[in-house]
Amino acid sequence: MGRIIVTVGGPWSNPPRLLSSLELAYGEGEPEFARDVAALGRRQGTFEADELQALRRHTGIVQASVEFEAPGSTEPAEAAARFILDAVGQGAVAVFVETGMRVFAPLALKGISPRDVSTLFHLFVGVFAEGERACTEGMCAFDLPDVDAVHPDAAAAQAAAFGLAARMVCDGYVPQDNETYQNSLSAPVFRVVAGPAVVDDPDEAVNERGWWHLRPEGDDVG
Repeated sequence: MGRIIVTVGGPWSNPPRLLSSLELAYGEGEPEFARDVAALGRRQGTFEADELQALRRHTGIVQASVEFEAPGSTEPAEAAARFILDAVGQGAVAVFVETGMRVFAPLALKGISPRDVSTLFHLFVGVFAEGERACTEGMCAFDLPDVDAVHPDAAAAQAAAFGLAARMVCDGYVPQDNETYQNSLSAPVFRVVAGPAVVDDPDEAVNERGWWHLRPEGDDVG
């Protein structure tokens, strides 16, 4: 099942007039929201000093959410992007794409097109690296499996995870279990292996479509 959750903060003492096909919920501002978004923003290099000040002064929150069954569809992501642009137009000071662990300042979203699939991919899917492993988060925005890659060359792992995920969303590419994948002619060759949806914490959201695991060709997949 596909899923998108986006939370925006703004200077709203009453619910702003946002129209969307997504389910909307309004609440008062929360210091925890500002702390969490600011912390993510520091790691992602998102906010300038004045933008952080505006985030800390937010007085209202709107959360938009949708669940759907449509593997590869971009329509829910487009609707969510339109919601984000509408919220920014009405004074939103920060955007938190919860399903992709991505945060954005308003200026970074100026002029984006909700119809551009590449833009939607960058907006809703995060790629995170730690050591030799890189993985995506947020492919549920397109009802597709997430991707993780492991390689001694950390940059190669990150490029492979990003490249395969982008092809799936932007080009409609459907990987096949046990095929090989090469991000470019000079890149390492990976074996693609399907993996189930797994989560250590039962309260943690999980991508029900599971994973595509990328492992260096010739390695055993654990």
